Formats: sequence, C-alpha cells, structure tokens
Amino acid sequence: MEKLRLEAKEQEYRRLINPTPQYSTLYDKKLEDYDLAPTPQQASKELKNQLTTIINVFISVGSVSYAIWYWTETHGVYQLVIEHY
Repeated sequence: MEKLRLEAKEQEYRRLINPTPQYSTLYDKKLEDYDLAPTPQQASKELKNQLTTIINVFISVGSVSYAIWYWTETHGVYQLVIEHY
C-alpha cells in the first residue's frame, strides 16, 4: 500500500511540474517556425473558424439591435424622445 501511495504522490508531483496545456491551438505546430504553407485541412479549418466567428458576431449584433428596438417600443421611450425634441 505504501508503494502505491508513493507512486500516486510521484505522479501528482510530475503533473504539477509538467502540466498539460489547458488550451489547444488551431495548429499543432507553429507554421512560422517551419516556413510552410498550411495544409488544405488546416486552411479549411481556419476558414470555418473565421466564418463561424463572423456569423456569431452578426447574430449577436442583430439580437442586441432587436432587443433595443423592442424595449424602446414597448416602454414608450421612442415617444418620449420624439416629444422631447
């Protein structure tokens, strides 16, 4: 039992010293280090990630715009602004 306990402590110590990376990157290797062009798989993955980000931004902007429009119309803020000016 003592041997197992020591092995477990040693494994825990090794994990503390050499932690695994918390985040994965888009590319396994840095392409700048090797002066290589991205492979077709990497290029398509990057394009997919960029398109997804752009679509998410448009959806977020649209949702916030709709929420502001809905709130101002239902709470009469639009009428107050028009009457004020």
